[in-house]
Amino acid sequence: MDSFGVSTGYARMAHDVGFDMMIFARVDLMEKRQMRQKKSRSQVWRPHEENFGKRKDILSVTLDQ
Repeated sequence: MDSFGVSTGYARMAHDVGFDMMIFARVDLMEKRQMRQKKSRSQVWRPHEENFGKRKDILSVTLDQ
């Protein structure tokens, strides 16, 4: 799946169809720099937390190519 530029609504839909994790191969260059500085390529993707709380969380990991 090519999910470059997805919104938080996509995380909710992915969770609803059974995904518990997403792997991204492409991210914005600034985001990639921040990940390298933090030395972390994973995050919990929390769609619309004010509406769903933590019920729709999925893990997201970005490949560092």
